[in-house]
Amino acid sequence: MTSPSEISTRMGLGWFLGNLNGTPTVFHYGGDRGFRSYLLVIPEKNLSMVVLGNSDHGEDFRQEILHGIFELLTDK
Repeated sequence: MTSPSEISTRMGLGWFLGNLNGTPTVFHYGGDRGFRSYLLVIPEKNLSMVVLGNSDHGEDFRQEILHGIFELLTDK
């Protein structure tokens, strides 16, 4: 069994702040072997999107999918 101190060195709770085409964003990535996720929140647009997929490290497609959808929804 994994000890709590061992878990805390590999996982954490947190949000990243950024911008997408000049629009402020809040986001968080996740993943494990064979699985990837990306949650993107655009507060000023009252918009949240998530992508979940079965893929490995060399097959990372999260940003391309959600950033493309963002551009379609916001005309940016």
